[in-house]
Amino acid sequence: MNNFQEKRVKSISAILMVAVVIISIFAGGFIGYLLSYFTTTKRLYNMENQLSKLQKQIENLQQTQNTVNITHILIGNVSLSKLYERVRDSVVVIRGIIVQHDIWGIPYYIQVQGSGFVYNFTARASRL
Repeated sequence: MNNFQEKRVKSISAILMVAVVIISIFAGGFIGYLLSYFTTTKRLYNMENQLSKLQKQIENLQQTQNTVNITHILIGNVSLSKLYERVRDSVVVIRGIIVQHDIWGIPYYIQVQGSGFVYNFTARASRL
Protein backbone atom coordinates (compact mmCIF):
# COMPACT_ATOMS: atom_id res chain seq x y z
CA MET A 1 0.00 0.00 0.00
CA ASN A 2 1.32 3.40 -0.81
CA ASN A 3 1.12 6.49 1.35
CA PHE A 4 -1.93 7.91 -0.46
CA GLN A 5 -3.95 4.71 0.03
CA GLU A 6 -3.05 4.56 3.73
CA LYS A 7 -4.21 8.16 4.25
CA ARG A 8 -7.41 7.43 2.39
CA VAL A 9 -8.11 4.30 4.51
CA LYS A 10 -7.42 6.29 7.71
CA SER A 11 -9.73 9.13 6.68
CA ILE A 12 -12.49 6.69 5.74
CA SER A 13 -12.01 4.91 9.09
CA ALA A 14 -12.20 8.22 10.93
CA ILE A 15 -15.37 9.21 9.08
CA LEU A 16 -16.94 5.82 9.85
CA MET A 17 -16.03 6.15 13.55
CA VAL A 18 -17.58 9.63 13.73
CA ALA A 19 -20.70 8.34 11.95
CA VAL A 20 -20.98 5.40 14.37
CA VAL A 21 -20.61 7.73 17.36
CA ILE A 22 -23.26 10.15 16.03
CA ILE A 23 -25.67 7.33 15.21
CA SER A 24 -25.09 5.82 18.68
CA ILE A 25 -25.83 9.15 20.37
CA PHE A 26 -29.05 9.61 18.41
CA ALA A 27 -30.11 5.99 18.99
CA GLY A 28 -29.43 6.30 22.73
CA GLY A 29 -31.40 9.55 22.90
CA PHE A 30 -34.32 8.01 21.02
CA ILE A 31 -34.37 4.92 23.25
CA GLY A 32 -34.20 7.14 26.34
CA TYR A 33 -37.08 9.22 25.02
CA LEU A 34 -39.20 6.12 24.37
CA LEU A 35 -38.54 4.73 27.86
CA SER A 36 -39.40 8.07 29.44
CA TYR A 37 -42.52 8.41 27.31
CA PHE A 38 -43.86 4.96 28.17
CA THR A 39 -43.06 5.35 31.88
CA THR A 40 -44.80 8.73 32.02
CA THR A 41 -47.78 7.44 30.06
CA LYS A 42 -48.16 4.52 32.47
CA ARG A 43 -47.98 6.82 35.49
CA LEU A 44 -50.60 9.14 34.00
CA TYR A 45 -52.86 6.17 33.29
CA ASN A 46 -52.50 5.00 36.92
CA MET A 47 -53.29 8.49 38.20
CA GLU A 48 -56.36 8.72 35.97
CA ASN A 49 -57.58 5.38 37.34
CA GLN A 50 -57.04 6.54 40.93
CA LEU A 51 -58.88 9.79 40.20
CA SER A 52 -61.77 7.86 38.68
CA LYS A 53 -61.97 5.60 41.75
CA LEU A 54 -61.94 8.63 44.07
CA GLN A 55 -64.72 10.28 42.08
CA LYS A 56 -66.82 7.13 42.36
CA GLN A 57 -66.18 6.99 46.11
CA ILE A 58 -67.23 10.62 46.46
CA GLU A 59 -70.41 9.97 44.50
CA ASN A 60 -71.18 6.96 46.72
CA LEU A 61 -70.57 9.01 49.87
CA GLN A 62 -72.80 11.80 48.61
CA GLN A 63 -75.58 9.32 47.84
CA THR A 64 -75.33 7.67 51.26
CA GLN A 65 -75.19 11.07 52.96
CA ASN A 66 -78.47 12.01 51.33
CA THR A 67 -80.19 8.77 52.38
CA VAL A 68 -78.87 8.23 55.92
CA ASN A 69 -80.69 9.68 58.89
CA ILE A 70 -78.20 11.20 61.31
CA THR A 71 -79.19 11.09 64.96
CA HIS A 72 -77.46 13.34 67.48
CA ILE A 73 -77.61 12.46 71.13
CA LEU A 74 -76.95 15.48 73.27
CA ILE A 75 -76.91 15.43 77.03
CA GLY A 76 -78.38 18.37 78.87
CA ASN A 77 -80.09 20.27 76.02
CA VAL A 78 -76.92 21.56 74.30
CA SER A 79 -77.31 23.13 70.88
CA LEU A 80 -75.08 21.97 68.03
CA SER A 81 -73.61 25.45 67.58
CA LYS A 82 -72.54 25.55 71.24
CA LEU A 83 -71.14 22.04 71.01
CA TYR A 84 -69.18 23.02 67.91
CA GLU A 85 -67.79 26.10 69.63
CA ARG A 86 -66.56 23.93 72.50
CA VAL A 87 -64.81 21.28 70.39
CA ARG A 88 -63.74 23.05 67.19
CA ASP A 89 -60.16 23.65 68.37
CA SER A 90 -59.63 19.94 68.92
CA VAL A 91 -60.73 18.83 65.43
CA VAL A 92 -57.76 18.10 63.17
CA VAL A 93 -57.18 17.20 59.55
CA ILE A 94 -54.55 14.52 59.03
CA ARG A 95 -52.77 14.35 55.69
CA GLY A 96 -50.14 11.92 54.58
CA ILE A 97 -48.29 10.59 51.57
CA ILE A 98 -47.90 6.91 50.76
CA VAL A 99 -44.91 5.96 48.64
CA GLN A 100 -45.42 3.03 46.29
CA HIS A 101 -43.22 1.65 43.53
CA ASP A 102 -44.15 0.63 40.01
CA ILE A 103 -42.77 -2.46 38.26
CA TRP A 104 -39.59 -0.57 37.33
CA GLY A 105 -38.96 0.35 40.96
CA ILE A 106 -39.78 4.01 40.34
CA PRO A 107 -41.57 5.56 43.32
CA TYR A 108 -44.88 7.35 42.96
CA TYR A 109 -46.86 9.07 45.65
CA ILE A 110 -50.46 8.79 46.80
CA GLN A 111 -52.00 11.44 49.03
CA VAL A 112 -54.28 10.34 51.85
CA GLN A 113 -56.42 12.42 54.18
CA GLY A 114 -58.49 11.87 57.27
CA SER A 115 -59.80 13.68 60.31
CA GLY A 116 -59.73 13.21 64.02
CA PHE A 117 -59.68 15.07 67.27
CA VAL A 118 -57.25 15.84 70.04
CA TYR A 119 -58.15 15.13 73.64
CA ASN A 120 -56.05 16.41 76.52
CA PHE A 121 -56.44 14.04 79.46
CA THR A 122 -54.32 16.15 81.82
CA ALA A 123 -56.36 19.33 81.24
CA ARG A 124 -59.58 17.41 81.87
CA ALA A 125 -58.19 15.91 85.08
CA SER A 126 -57.12 19.31 86.33
CA ARG A 127 -60.65 20.73 85.77
CA LEU A 128 -62.28 17.91 87.79
